[in-house]
Amino acid sequence: KEITLEILDAQNKLVRRYSSNDSPEQVNENTVPYPIYWARPPRVLPNKSGMQRWTWDFHYPPPVGVPRSLGMQAILHDTPTGPFGPKAAPGNYTVKLTVDGKSFTQPLTLRLDPRVTTIPAGIAKMFEVAMGCYEGIGKVRATQAEVRTIREQLKALTARAGSNPIAKTIDDFDKQVSALEGRTAGLDFFGVSNREPGLAGLSNGFLSLMNLVEGADAMPTTQAIAAFDELQRGLNEVLVRWAEVKSQDVKTLNDQLRAAGLPVIAN
Repeated sequence: KEITLEILDAQNKLVRRYSSNDSPEQVNENTVPYPIYWARPPRVLPNKSGMQRWTWDFHYPPPVGVPRSLGMQAILHDTPTGPFGPKAAPGNYTVKLTVDGKSFTQPLTLRLDPRVTTIPAGIAKMFEVAMGCYEGIGKVRATQAEVRTIREQLKALTARAGSNPIAKTIDDFDKQVSALEGRTAGLDFFGVSNREPGLAGLSNGFLSLMNLVEGADAMPTTQAIAAFDELQRGLNEVLVRWAEVKSQDVKTLNDQLRAAGLPVIAN
């Protein structure tokens, strides 16, 4: 009924998971800016009997919430959609196949391409920065989801407030939250500068840097490492501010909403 294939690292942490119950990636050929015949057909882990072959591309899952597109190195009928997650680091892994609850495992070793002369510490640093960017995108997307939930409530409150003076208070609070979110409202990606304020700019910055450091099997440059540190600081500042908004500012607004006889914001 269900088959799963999992890749686990040396610490038994999940790297990639495939399931026969996965939904194939949906591509709307009427909205993508390229002929759909370039794209690789979506594939789901098969659960039929017999010999099967499945390819893991050595990557972690794609970053959450980033629009999918085709790269410039297009192959007719076989171009994978990107962006990709970080490349798994050289080392020991376990492949775990589970068939209707019964599991089988085999060891797997990933080795560095012998043509690469970068020292292990350089490869490890590349992986550290790439994973840091990947995890940063995840934190941004989780926060954006919280922001959108509150903004949807604010929109409903604005409609209910009508001419009540609290309508301006609600609008001011929405502008404050919107500034943290960024001008794309957490939905768009392309055309957003890495240095734009808010979560949208941070997401693009992390993604751009991840792609940059993974562009070569080499130690990240000092500029790339400095850019990563800057993005981390920016994200921490936004997350601290968002925590204050949820714990303090929302509470203050809720007190005013109760006084006006309106529903309070849940977060």
